Amino acid sequence: MKQSVYEQYIKDLRYLVNIDSCQDSPEGLRRIIAFFEKEFSSMGWYTEKVDVGAVTPCLTAYNRPCEHYDFFITGHMDTVFPKGTAAERPFSIDGNVARGPGVCDMKHGLLSTLYAVRSIAPEVLEKRGVIVVFQPDEEIGSPHSRAYLQQIAQKSGVCLVTEAAENDDKPIHCIQRKGMIKFCFEFTGRAGHAGAMFTNGSVSAITEMAYWINSIMSLADRERETTANIGLVSGGTASNVVAQDAKMTGEVRFEHPDEADKARALIASLYEHAAASGVQVRRTLDRFEPPMKPTAQTEAFVARLREMASEEGREFEVRKRGGLSAANFISPFIPVCVDGMGPAGNGAHSDREYLNLDSIGPDTDFLARIISEC
Repeated sequence: MKQSVYEQYIKDLRYLVNIDSCQDSPEGLRRIIAFFEKEFSSMGWYTEKVDVGAVTPCLTAYNRPCEHYDFFITGHMDTVFPKGTAAERPFSIDGNVARGPGVCDMKHGLLSTLYAVRSIAPEVLEKRGVIVVFQPDEEIGSPHSRAYLQQIAQKSGVCLVTEAAENDDKPIHCIQRKGMIKFCFEFTGRAGHAGAMFTNGSVSAITEMAYWINSIMSLADRERETTANIGLVSGGTASNVVAQDAKMTGEVRFEHPDEADKARALIASLYEHAAASGVQVRRTLDRFEPPMKPTAQTEAFVARLREMASEEGREFEVRKRGGLSAANFISPFIPVCVDGMGPAGNGAHSDREYLNLDSIGPDTDFLARIISEC
């Protein structure tokens, strides 16, 4: 990447990071859409704002209409940070890192996508069908854009998700992510004075919830890399009152699909335990994400990327990730899916978030080379 291009990249990144783009800031998301819509259009690309029922549309851009696209590149415009965060800690540079809300997760990935395809020679792009989709709702689980992204995946060959490459001593990419079952259960027992609990017919919602917590935590299995966590609990009114109400929210993450079956079977048995205890249980959150598993085609594609990286004197390393991305629900619908294809950074979802500035040029240029040569 030429120095003048890099300087413009930083200017554009500063502009994007200094825009709040949480779910409560649709005006910020619209500004991001307007920026990329203008930039893709100036390249002669087709652009569409696709209403998926989210707070703003998806932005779709493609170099030419195709029945089947060689490359499908995607990323998300939304961040987890509330309105006002960009003003509190705006974009800044400290040595070789940039900081600010969403700088790593994942405004840099959107910008890297733009700069990569912009750098590809027109005569090369004439031989490629490339479609780009920026979604507005990934940080809340992609409830609105999911079906649309899967639809694009079904008519594409390779998906590159430009989430950040994890930054240790070198960029780390991803072809495997855990799946997840996420849940929220509300328990209703019968209140009564704690001193007369043996005779007043009271039933503790908290006691039943505790049984569920211990049972669900037993699903954790280090050897199979299955994790379980209850992250939120509430309930009761006073220490001398048998709790009528309780609530818990948690999740199970897994590499192997049969672990999800095991979790579902356990939860079904827990309903029976609650009924026998006299506690009613209502499930108010039920979210499932499949694990991202590499196909044989993905493995072969990554082998080619390793060869290309070696030619440049670098490595192309992949590592499993426990977190989720759009790749979880896209990968079952496309032959090849590689995640973590943006410039390197870390600390997402925190004020420690950073982007490694040294990775911008090499990683953006490598993304362009992949689209051009693979």
